[in-house]
Amino acid sequence: MAERFLVGSFSEPGGMLASVATLRAAGVAVHDVFAPYPVHGLDAAMGIRRSRLPFVTLLAGLGGLCFALAFQSPPRPASSVTNSCCGPACSRASASSCPRSA
Repeated sequence: MAERFLVGSFSEPGGMLASVATLRAAGVAVHDVFAPYPVHGLDAAMGIRRSRLPFVTLLAGLGGLCFALAFQSPPRPASSVTNSCCGPACSRASASSCPRSA
């Protein structure tokens, strides 16, 4: 099976964009265009759709932020009794057995 290639060299980006648009209008599939610098409008001329990568990175960043914030919360007390004199062991005992109740 014979494959055909078309190679062009342009000194200005405007001529390259016009040629890519003309080739696509004629039904020729444009697979790749090389330019040593970014050319505004080349993606649209080649028919390349916009990438979803910025949306994916936004979701991943928000997920990472939620994960990090979840681990930044202070630890919760083990017991709901916080005003006991000696801790949880003393709060379970009667008030008379507490060493500090004198």
